Amino acid sequence: MRTVRPERIREVFAKIHGPAFDPDTELSTGIEVGVIEAGIALDTPTFILLTPWTINGLAFPPDQRFPVALEVDGGTRPVYSIDRSTLGPYRAVNLAPLGSHFPSAVHARHFAERAAPKFRRAVEEARALLVIV
Repeated sequence: MRTVRPERIREVFAKIHGPAFDPDTELSTGIEVGVIEAGIALDTPTFILLTPWTINGLAFPPDQRFPVALEVDGGTRPVYSIDRSTLGPYRAVNLAPLGSHFPSAVHARHFAERAAPKFRRAVEEARALLVIV
């Protein structure tokens, strides 16, 4: 299983997303790029990525097998496959609507922390079905 560190994810996404939005957008909410370590879902490392405008679940399946959608917290969410990245291949799921406006960085982090076990559980369920098949 490859090792993915939260610090490396934050570094990569800060470089990608920092310049994409003008500083006023980020400063108005105080939300910066951050990573919450969500844990291991069976054999798959999972993380929650915070950005100034959205929150995503990231999964790093060791064999690249992953569904095209996940059931997370009662809703079906599409899975985006990122095959070319300095992080290696991974899967991403939007957990908060694109352009979400959290009232503060504290609210965004709270949402992300609550989303982490739900995302990990969804990945566990999905991976269990793929491993059995």
